[in-house]
Amino acid sequence: METKNTEKQTRQGKKINPEHLSLGLTVSVNGIPITIDTPETLNALVIGEIPCHGIRITEEFLKLNGFEQKGKKLILKTHGNEISVSRMMGHYRMHIWGEPLHDNFYCPSFEDYIVYVHELQTVCRLCRVMKNWIIPESDEQIKASET
Repeated sequence: METKNTEKQTRQGKKINPEHLSLGLTVSVNGIPITIDTPETLNALVIGEIPCHGIRITEEFLKLNGFEQKGKKLILKTHGNEISVSRMMGHYRMHIWGEPLHDNFYCPSFEDYIVYVHELQTVCRLCRVMKNWIIPESDEQIKASET
């Protein structure tokens, strides 16, 4: 029993600042990933009734979501957009090119380190990259997706 608690704590990320929560983001509640899909759930998370934590991005998460190895980077192309990920000093540095706002106009982009799934979801939204992220519920789900 003690090993399960230790495992849950190591998989669980830092507590999320309530200001960083919004509808559509996926967070961890008691070690289980949930997507904030109702205003009631969002309100409960924001006022602290339900404590939530970030879900760390892993290489398994990236591959489960369609990223392909291209040299030293993992690349995802979706609907004309591209997300490039490189691992630097144990962290994931992401470069996201988004959907242009108009023809021959500004193309939103982002480049920095991203640690948690909810941060990736927020940045993709801001860059107009539409992607439904697959969040593994357990290590078994990750292993099943690799076969």
